[in-house]
Amino acid sequence: MPKDKVIATKIGSESDNYLQYAIKNNRLDLALFFLQLVPEISLLAQNSQNYTAFHLAVKSGQLPLVKLLCISDLENAEALIKTPGLADIKGNMNSDVLVKLMGLKTIKFQTPLMLAVEQGNNETFKFLFELMVHLQKSSKKCQVLTQAFEIKDNKQETVLMKAVIKEQTLMAEIVL
Repeated sequence: MPKDKVIATKIGSESDNYLQYAIKNNRLDLALFFLQLVPEISLLAQNSQNYTAFHLAVKSGQLPLVKLLCISDLENAEALIKTPGLADIKGNMNSDVLVKLMGLKTIKFQTPLMLAVEQGNNETFKFLFELMVHLQKSSKKCQVLTQAFEIKDNKQETVLMKAVIKEQTLMAEIVL
């Protein structure tokens, strides 16, 4: 069987592909290996809960995994994911895919930004918010304010509402 078919094979109780499964298990090394082995793997692939690899990386709370999925230059990925913030990877991103990923919702209607609030990870939340601002400058399809104030999950909560409920003051300050 070709390696791209193997990596895309659905496994486990939530029908993850191997990239998603590596990310769920916080295996940065394997996630990078799979991405380098099959660079054309779809980051938009969703499991049975509508989680993409990107959603799972955000949910893991591991910023290096999140950054890895933003980077298009996989040969320099190890160095790029170690740098703080967004600055060093801006020129090495697949913006079109990231715009789509930021808007995809899980089965509970959660966007990656909502998942970051739920995880309480300020570093990941700040990175995602900066990413959205950057993407909005390059694409009118990514609306930061819409994500923060208007899009609701299955509990009818927005990102800002979640930040208030979870007592995430820094996240609320970033949004405002």
